[in-house]
Amino acid sequence: MKITIGTDILKMNRVKKSLQEDHEGFLALICTPNEIKRLNQIKYQSRLIERVSGIFALKEAFAKSLGTGFDESLSFQDIETYHLPSGQPVLAYIGSVYDSQNWSITCSLSHDAGIIFATVLLSRPE
Repeated sequence: MKITIGTDILKMNRVKKSLQEDHEGFLALICTPNEIKRLNQIKYQSRLIERVSGIFALKEAFAKSLGTGFDESLSFQDIETYHLPSGQPVLAYIGSVYDSQNWSITCSLSHDAGIIFATVLLSRPE
């Protein structure tokens, strides 16, 4: 079993600026259709920025935990995030390049003072 960790830290103002410049385009770049559907239900702009920042940071942390970063084998569309009713973030690999059947993914988000921090712990067969 191989265990790897990935982290990402992000200033939420960067996401806010990207959303202001090209809201639909930015969401289409980093979010899956299911994520966009959930984001469209958010009523408050500050909550939307926080949630989109979390999606971005979690996906970046996952790419780092995988050890590939984003390239031809991994895109933002290959990763989907959601939250449990308790608020706990969940991340799933939905792409087709890697055999993720035996993966275990654990993730965490933390934010304060306009900064969001994501951690992803990935365990998978070697």
